[in-house]
Amino acid sequence: METNFVSKQVGKPDNGLKKQIITAYSNLIENACNLEIEIENCLKNYAGFGIDFFIEATGNNLETFIKSKYIKLNKIKIPGISNDRLIESNLLDIDGLEEAVKARKGFDQAFAAAKATRFIYPLQKLYVDEITGWELSTDFYSEVEKAVCQFTQNEQQNAILDKMNQFCKVLNELAGLNVIRANRGKFEVNNLVKLIDCDITNPDHPFAVNRFIFRMSKFRYNQEPTILV
Repeated sequence: METNFVSKQVGKPDNGLKKQIITAYSNLIENACNLEIEIENCLKNYAGFGIDFFIEATGNNLETFIKSKYIKLNKIKIPGISNDRLIESNLLDIDGLEEAVKARKGFDQAFAAAKATRFIYPLQKLYVDEITGWELSTDFYSEVEKAVCQFTQNEQQNAILDKMNQFCKVLNELAGLNVIRANRGKFEVNNLVKLIDCDITNPDHPFAVNRFIFRMSKFRYNQEPTILV
């Protein structure tokens, strides 16, 4: 059976979390760009940089990875020493290796910070090209918006949400009339209890305005009473 159900956003987005996510991922792609540059500096004549290469590099011990690529790129062979032993040794003099290792540590820290937000977005999807590197895309921002909001899941929730939105609208209007004071927080709503009656014998319409509402001190205004003739 087909349904015309349309999910609705509940309340306001968590803007604090939104800012945290965007800050974390901005820092992540900045560190990713920096790491990519440092790796390229170590392997200046290497052909084939790109997202696949970056993923391979970050999926391994970076120092070992760069040394291995450097040996193959420069066709280095030392008699009596295998490539594995050469990688483990200090015989290779690779310009920028220390900077690349340092950049990797910065990237790992930024990656951990992004993961800590509990919002997971594939780094590959933020990669543009070898020249641009990474950018926060329109799709990224769209997914962030979804992540920091709550949405209804069925028609009953939609019906409840509509009434709660109406209720909040009335509360805002009552605050504008100084019936409740919003600057004191949400528990100020408790002061509305004395303004209403509840007839538990009337299950369809149990709540009504207290008929003595305007005799209460809150509503005693300094003005002469009006006499209706």
